[in-house]
Amino acid sequence: MTQHIKNFLKQFVSKSDWKLDLIAKWPTIIGTLNDKVTLEHVDETSITLGVNNSSWMQELYLLSPMLRDIINKHLDKPRIKDIRFKNVTFKSKDIQQPTLIPHKKNKPVTLSNKELETLNKIQDSELRNVLKQFLIRCHQERS
Repeated sequence: MTQHIKNFLKQFVSKSDWKLDLIAKWPTIIGTLNDKVTLEHVDETSITLGVNNSSWMQELYLLSPMLRDIINKHLDKPRIKDIRFKNVTFKSKDIQQPTLIPHKKNKPVTLSNKELETLNKIQDSELRNVLKQFLIRCHQERS
């Protein structure tokens, strides 16, 4: 049975380790911003948050005093003094696959006499065939 790493680490780290507590409570602390902000690094008095959008980074920077207070409220005592931000790229879990347009069966196209005469005036046979196929495809797209 697989376990989350935070549960596995609890066996090796003392119960009073506030950093582990911060990691465990991070989804609750950050709330709805969980898909925009990650906890990248924790020092003794500072943390580094990864943000995937420069606009969000600016907003969070301006709100960092409030964010710092919220984080410290979830810890045993106020420990975080500084919050740093870093631009990161998130790997999206729900990348939607492009929907394929069903291939419709092409109806046979008959070129008009005028179109055939015009094509026959072209000396280069390869160019004539390519233009003929293109003209047929244009007719198929219209219908």
